[in-house]
Amino acid sequence: MPIIGTDPENIDLAEDRKLFGALLDRLGIPSPPNGSAISVEEACAVARRLGYPVLIDRFLEDAIEVDVDALADTED
Repeated sequence: MPIIGTDPENIDLAEDRKLFGALLDRLGIPSPPNGSAISVEEACAVARRLGYPVLIDRFLEDAIEVDVDALADTED
């Protein structure tokens, strides 16, 4: 099926934190320190590297993300 708009590779680049961070590094664009982990030990190591306080988000494996864009005019 043809996709109109942003191609899937660029969507993945924007959504994947590691890929996006690497892109920012290549372009010389500063970003806040960050990290990701798949175990408690890795999470603790990232937190020690970043310094406290840290906020932690859980990745939802089977979640569905929906983005909605809407336009309206002044008629009706």
